[in-house]
Amino acid sequence: MLREGDSKTFSDSRRIDLVLGNAGAIKLFVNGKEVKNVGTSGAVQRLSYTKGDPEAG
Repeated sequence: MLREGDSKTFSDSRRIDLVLGNAGAIKLFVNGKEVKNVGTSGAVQRLSYTKGDPEAG
């Protein structure tokens, strides 16, 4: 659980699974690339990323 202004770095050699409770409030970077349009305000998103993701930030 992260609060406003918090940040967290996760790493795994295979896959990262995320559950975002308020996707519109998230600024997400995967493998150094910003992921645009993660979701709308209040939306719950379930996302998975692997070593090669995202193809385009």
